[in-house]
Amino acid sequence: MPTWIYDWSFVVNEKSWIFELNWLRVPLYNASGSKEVIVSEAEESKLSLAGVCVDHVVAVRQRYAYDIGTIKGGNIVLSWYDMVKKFYTQELTIHDPDLTNPSHQRNQFRRALTADITHVGLKKQRASLDEDPDFEAWWSCAENRHFDLLREDEVTDRFDATLIIMAADRSFFITQSGYMGLGCPQEGDEIWVLLGRDTPFILRPVPDSDECCLVGDCFLHGVMDGEAVVDLETRQRTVVLR
Repeated sequence: MPTWIYDWSFVVNEKSWIFELNWLRVPLYNASGSKEVIVSEAEESKLSLAGVCVDHVVAVRQRYAYDIGTIKGGNIVLSWYDMVKKFYTQELTIHDPDLTNPSHQRNQFRRALTADITHVGLKKQRASLDEDPDFEAWWSCAENRHFDLLREDEVTDRFDATLIIMAADRSFFITQSGYMGLGCPQEGDEIWVLLGRDTPFILRPVPDSDECCLVGDCFLHGVMDGEAVVDLETRQRTVVLR
C-alpha cells in the first residue's frame, strides 16, 4: 500500500488515537500560507506534490509516550533539552542566530515542547511569544527533579497536561539548520511544507531514488505560519510519494 494512503486495517491503541485526534484538531497553523495544493501526474500508486523542502533531521531523541508517567516523562524532556544545549554549542549555520542565546534557546524549546499550543480552560490557542509562567513553574520543578510536585500544583499540572496531549507518541528532533520540532522522524528524514497543507510533513527518502515515503505530519517551530513559502518561486520543488 502507498505510504500516502491511510491504512485503516492497522490496529491502533484507543488512547493513542484519542491523542492523535487532539493533534489533528488544532486549526491554528498555516504552514503553506494558504497556497493551493498542486498535484501533478505520476505513475500508478504514486503521488506527485509541490512544496518546499525546509531541512533534514540530524538529531532525534526518545519518544514521549502518553502513559510514560510523570518521573520518566520529566526526565525525557530534560534529556531533550540537553540535546538542544549541546547542539547549539557547535559551530553551525543556523536559521536563527539568536538561538545561541540560552534565554532565546529555552523559549523556543518551550514552544516546540507543546507544538506552540497552550490551554485557556478547555480552549487551545497559540502560545505567547514571551515567557510562559506555567512553563517556568513546571521547568523549575522538573529541573530540580521535584517530579512529585508537577501534578500537585494547578499551574504545573496545566502545563503538564498540555505537554502530554501535544507530545504524546512523538519525539523531539532538531534539523541541520537548528529548527526544533515534534514528530516521528529518523535522522536523515526531510521536512517538507506541501502546498495546501497546514502543517509540515516528514518524508523519508527512498534509497537510490528521487522519491520519498510519507512518514506523517509534524510540528517545526519557525515554519508553522507560512515562513517556508515566502520565496516560493525560487524554493518550490516537486516530490513524488510512493
